[in-house]
Amino acid sequence: MCLTLLFEAVSETLIEAARTKLKATIGFTAVLHTWNQQLGFHPHLHCVVPAGGLSLDGSRWIPTSRRFFLPVKRLRKLFRGKLLSKIERALRSGEIHGDLAKGLALLRRTPKVWNVYVKRPLAGPGHVVRYLSRYVHRIAIANSRITDYDGASVTFRYKDRADGNATKHRTLGGLEFAKLFLQHVLPPRFVRIRHYGILAARRRNDLARCRELLDPQPMAPPEKDSSWVVAFERLFGSNPLSCPACKTGILVATRVLPPMRR
Repeated sequence: MCLTLLFEAVSETLIEAARTKLKATIGFTAVLHTWNQQLGFHPHLHCVVPAGGLSLDGSRWIPTSRRFFLPVKRLRKLFRGKLLSKIERALRSGEIHGDLAKGLALLRRTPKVWNVYVKRPLAGPGHVVRYLSRYVHRIAIANSRITDYDGASVTFRYKDRADGNATKHRTLGGLEFAKLFLQHVLPPRFVRIRHYGILAARRRNDLARCRELLDPQPMAPPEKDSSWVVAFERLFGSNPLSCPACKTGILVATRVLPPMRR
């Protein structure tokens, strides 16, 4: 429930701020992550937002300033107010289970100033694709970060944000490590990648209008790649079937195992 409220608060904040400050309808893709470097529970959204939006009357494309997209202070206040309000309503209605008095007291103790992290624009479509490929389907920890397992404990590396991103190591018992990892498994059918505004599926006409305004010359439909391997090479410049050991050979599938049935 709280994760759904997080999506609602973020989407309403960006759409409302853009309508007020930019006088436009924007679009964006939001991706949910629930972890930090040490596998702690830290739910947050990564949002990829085009640098502009469709005017409220649909007549023109409104680009953003080169200096910033939307005022950060405004985003902080708006997001804080929306999320806390939604959580309070859910507590009072019983949608969030727990002691009402303790829940309301916890909300009153939240910091007055919240952080909204805004990164510099990505350098073109290729960078956007690489960014999304890294973040969209990432899990709580990659195998490459696990540096040791002795049958009883697990050691993994992490970056300590409080110490200048210094690389450190943490060792946990197998059971504790499993508990930390499994807390990031989302509920069944929960959608962790969502599209809003002009990028939403129901707004295809608005997205087509934006493309028309940005490039009035009709574009021929791109040729379809002959296979996923060709598409991967076109986007990332390398063959996904290259042998990871010798770097020269090509992996060949000899058998496809059927999915396990429970």
